[in-house]
Amino acid sequence: MFDNDEIIKKKIDSRKDQFVNNLIKWAAKNTPEYPWRKTSDSYRILVSEMLLRRTRASSVIAIYEKFIEKFPDISHLAKSPIKDIESLVKSLGMKSRSSRIKFVAESIMKKYAGKIPSEESELLEIIGKGSFYTVNAIRCFGLNKKVAIFDVNVKRILERVFSIDFGKDAHKKKSSWNLASLLLPQENVKQYNWALLDLGKSICTGTNPKCSICPLKTICDYALVKK
Repeated sequence: MFDNDEIIKKKIDSRKDQFVNNLIKWAAKNTPEYPWRKTSDSYRILVSEMLLRRTRASSVIAIYEKFIEKFPDISHLAKSPIKDIESLVKSLGMKSRSSRIKFVAESIMKKYAGKIPSEESELLEIIGKGSFYTVNAIRCFGLNKKVAIFDVNVKRILERVFSIDFGKDAHKKKSSWNLASLLLPQENVKQYNWALLDLGKSICTGTNPKCSICPLKTICDYALVKK
């Protein structure tokens, strides 16, 4: 809960339609065409999200395509030697991610017969208890679940548009995820979540945000004060 929880909820409710519509309309012309956005295959989404953790998308593209070619499904990945995985992901600078990727694949094969589970609790147990963003990204983009995503980009956008103070470690707080969920549209959830990420990376940046060309500038508290 936030100190001004009810005020924030009323503000979100009054601006939700415009927030969602403007964002999706903007995204139609500004969304990058990453290869993992052209598939709804849950395995490929799982791979992409694990490779993207704390890594720029531009650095992951080439690795992702080679990864899928070498390990076309969860069974191949689970059976492969750890050194084969390491040789592919080493350029991303995080060798430890190789063992985590293999562990996830092996766990899914053993516990779920190769089928990626759809429940948040099940995925958290496999991927990591604090991996809320990765888990919900997999559930949304790979399993078609209507769930919010919340990372530093989404946090920044919501803080600015609705004057919310999420505080420290916001991604670990259920209240943060609950507020983000209030803005989910009935349809086009994937497009909406992608749009939030893209807006945060290209327009609503941490420093020198481009408020003058932001699709949310007419309903954003930060942009209106700045103006």
